Amino acid sequence: MSSQVPCRAASLNSNDVFVLFTKSKVYIWCGKGSTGDEREMAKLVAQHSPSHDDSVLRDPQMIFEGQEKADFWTAIGGQEAYASEKRLQLEESEHPTRLFQCSNASGNFVVEEIPNFNQLDLCSDDVMLLDAWDQIFIWIGSGANKTEKENAEKVAIEYIQTDPAGRDLDTPIIRIKQGFEPPNFTGYFGIWDRELYQVAGKGKTYEELKAEIGEANMGISRIDINANGDQQKSFSQIAKYPYEELVKPAEELPDGVDATQREVYLTAEEFEKIFLCTYEDFMNKPQWKQQQLKKAKQLF
Repeated sequence: MSSQVPCRAASLNSNDVFVLFTKSKVYIWCGKGSTGDEREMAKLVAQHSPSHDDSVLRDPQMIFEGQEKADFWTAIGGQEAYASEKRLQLEESEHPTRLFQCSNASGNFVVEEIPNFNQLDLCSDDVMLLDAWDQIFIWIGSGANKTEKENAEKVAIEYIQTDPAGRDLDTPIIRIKQGFEPPNFTGYFGIWDRELYQVAGKGKTYEELKAEIGEANMGISRIDINANGDQQKSFSQIAKYPYEELVKPAEELPDGVDATQREVYLTAEEFEKIFLCTYEDFMNKPQWKQQQLKKAKQLF
């Protein structure tokens, strides 16, 4: 099966093959995880373009991922980040990627696996778990409620701890908001349509959004699990919010914010401005001193 995608490097995926038509040349780009059958199919696609003459179509240029030359990048509009996770560079994986839907629409919290999934299976009203083996993604739909968000995180942690395959307990869990999906997430869904989430991302790629609003505002955070099964989040990996949002009453705080640790949701710059020290220096202070400073800044 072949599908047309936007003509830009961000559309590439290490697990697939792409045919790029230009006025004077046809390129066949082969991802490291693509199969021989996919490459042969691409050759057939390259030979059947009604808008190009036979002299161009008869001799497509095969390009293997990692061996691209300047003319290819120029033809596709320049280099960009694309889906190139190591797992995508394998034709087959010992641990297939799995997608689960987490919803309480029925009144009970239910987790259901979605077989043979694609982007359209991501439900905006729910939370989805993507098991990519060496990392777990929690995708938060724009209409997901607080219960679904909280329970999905608990399920992800328990899922890792109880996996009979002997999962590494340090497997990272990454939370992603709808419309801000990075390439290491979208790559598992084959063709990814950025326009599907126009409200949030306005069709822009992850890198474009990050450049526009800043990485700290992307709403992506990572949770690690230590040997005891406890959650650990580094300061830089936690979602960030403005100081004005963090001094609100507990019931008005953004979803996922721990009212007892409001300070960790500040950006590094704002943290230093408010506490007159870095986060690392703050953590080295005695517990009583930390509490005193937090109370003085209404972050307690």
